[in-house]
Amino acid sequence: MKKTTSEKLLEYYGEGKAPYGAILYKEGKVKDYDGITTISKDMFETQNPDVMDNNLFWKLTTEKSLGQSIIGRPDLTDKNEIKLTSTTYCHLKSALPNYFIGTLLRNEPRNVNMLEIGPGLGNILDLVNKKCRKIEWYGVDVNLLFEHPNLYKGDGYTIPDEIPELEYVYSMNVFQHLSLKQRLSYYNQIYDKLNTGGYFLFGMFIVVDKTENLMIDEDKGIRLFGVKDEYGNYITHFFSQFTIVERQNEVIETLEAIGFVVEFKHINNNYGTFICRKPYLTIE
Repeated sequence: MKKTTSEKLLEYYGEGKAPYGAILYKEGKVKDYDGITTISKDMFETQNPDVMDNNLFWKLTTEKSLGQSIIGRPDLTDKNEIKLTSTTYCHLKSALPNYFIGTLLRNEPRNVNMLEIGPGLGNILDLVNKKCRKIEWYGVDVNLLFEHPNLYKGDGYTIPDEIPELEYVYSMNVFQHLSLKQRLSYYNQIYDKLNTGGYFLFGMFIVVDKTENLMIDEDKGIRLFGVKDEYGNYITHFFSQFTIVERQNEVIETLEAIGFVVEFKHINNNYGTFICRKPYLTIE
């Protein structure tokens, strides 16, 4: 009997390796065709961040597998090893944090405030403290994994009132886990919190025409983007939670409609990096 895409995914990634193993959901809730798994409207509407308790969801997922939650490594269980691995491979070797810390913050002559959305284990905070002397760090997360006087527990939608005006907002590997409603809420609040000329730098999963049909494994029929909802939106999934993967042009249009200037955008396979600014006021 021909294997379904779900069975292929499970075989390819291995039993119990979330999020890919989690694609075998309730019977009758998914359909497979031509390498695409389609989830039902009911499944998406009952398993997305807008209807789930975000604080509880992330508390349970980090308790279940901190390594998977932080760096996609369910085989790692030691907190210090997870943090070190994350710093080494996700931050020190990635372009966005290197540009943010090594160029923008390191050369910042002023005493300024920055906000990190979803700081995880505090990797960026450690790097900021080590390399930048004039930066006041603030953080917000739905599940606090370390203590800091400027770290606040959020609800997944709002920036706490305690956080002051900002020159920089940074977030990496967070926004793909947010609903469209959450993303828009954060975009608007970030714009309001930023001083003119302030930066918003972030990265998340993105679809573009060039990578839409990219195969991870041609022989096994494993696609880079292999899950859709009934409306044709590409979906990413983490444990049992679904979120929409937007197209690059949709993200840019949303940001520009709010008022941001998108100064830089880059796509690497399924990951998009954006550097935006709140423009200075101009007199016409």
